[in-house]
Amino acid sequence: MANPPGAAAGSEPLLLPFSFAGRVIAWNPTDRYLEIGVRTFRVASSVRVASLVPGVDVTVAGYVERPTDSASRWVVTKLIVS
Repeated sequence: MANPPGAAAGSEPLLLPFSFAGRVIAWNPTDRYLEIGVRTFRVASSVRVASLVPGVDVTVAGYVERPTDSASRWVVTKLIVS
């Protein structure tokens, strides 16, 4: 993935793609936070979540935000409930 304009040529990209599969441990529909195993994800508002409940198996994909001044944030942009 390309660096944003103005970033140093050798610097790390700010967004990294990911995919992950597992069982939903917790789901907070108000804040759109999803917990799969020990990892916590934020689910983008564009993602349909009608059948998302704790205990279902899911596959998620999205990107990891890697801001230099705070912790990484995993953002789900695609979700498949198995």
